[in-house]
Amino acid sequence: MIKEKQIIPLTYDFMFKALFGNEKNIKILTQFLSDYFNMDYEYLEGKIKILNSELIKNNKKDKKKSVDVIIELNEKEIINLEMNANRNYPGLIERNTAYICKIFSEQFITDDEYNKTKKCIQINFNNFSVTKNKRKKVIYKLYDSKGKNLLTENLEIHHIDIDYINKMCYNETIKEKLNIWVKILKATNLEEIEKRSYYMGEIGKSLVNEVERLSNDEHIIGLYDGELHERKVRASILSFERQKAKEEGFNEGIKKGIEEGLEQGIDEGIKQGIKQGIKQGIEQGMIKGINQGINQEKGEIAKNMISNNLDINLISNITGLSVESIKELAKHQKPKFDKTEKITIISRQSDS
Repeated sequence: MIKEKQIIPLTYDFMFKALFGNEKNIKILTQFLSDYFNMDYEYLEGKIKILNSELIKNNKKDKKKSVDVIIELNEKEIINLEMNANRNYPGLIERNTAYICKIFSEQFITDDEYNKTKKCIQINFNNFSVTKNKRKKVIYKLYDSKGKNLLTENLEIHHIDIDYINKMCYNETIKEKLNIWVKILKATNLEEIEKRSYYMGEIGKSLVNEVERLSNDEHIIGLYDGELHERKVRASILSFERQKAKEEGFNEGIKKGIEEGLEQGIDEGIKQGIKQGIKQGIEQGMIKGINQGINQEKGEIAKNMISNNLDINLISNITGLSVESIKELAKHQKPKFDKTEKITIISRQSDS
């Protein structure tokens, strides 16, 4: 329910359509277009015609498509007004662009002469910016890639960031009428509209009365309540999906972290294993090398002893080599003198 003095904002498309799409409010629409295009009200008066907002279906399979408001101005221009303030979804810009292109092309169905094409202008009221840098209004035309040569003057798309204007633009002088209209569109009570529409005179009073009437219309209230309910449902679903995605992302992150941790641990383990293996290999190699060196030296000593016809048991006791090893060495070793020669070992005792 709407409280006293409160209104349903004109940013809701059904309110926007009911105000600007009604022939009874043609003076209010004329005032808006006069302010927007900076044209004299008297020049536009009587030259504005509200057209059917349903687009022509090309075949039976086409879905029913309708825009918010379509206006013919002075039989030379077609203006499409689109209120997007309470809807923003992927593809919205593309959809609205397709609408104005369809409006542009529909002229050729009833008129065979291309040179009589009317200029088509689409004015979008958005609660978002279409550029990276926030701007009040952006106008798009068909230029070449260098932005120098205009292909046609008969197609324009305007995007107005009403959220940015409402928050950042405080100048509401008579020269900044776009700012004033945005504040009117975003208003939530009658006082705001009364304060900002004073310069319109009797048209301003009609605007206040019509917005108040629409805000108390049972059909409009039903649409408003339905819209609020739908937005709450969408918000709940979005919140649930975000929480679900957050939890799934968290669990996936833990799983991935464990996998990466294991992988890193295995890699680190391999590196440490190789490092430790090299170290131990070097140590064992050194020991083995030393032992081999010692054994080789013992073998050389044993060979010399064999060459000097020393007793095998004596050689074994001195070198520590086994008798079998010495016998094997003896097979390949020639003695330095005949075995029949006697060897006298003189033991000299040291003086005490």
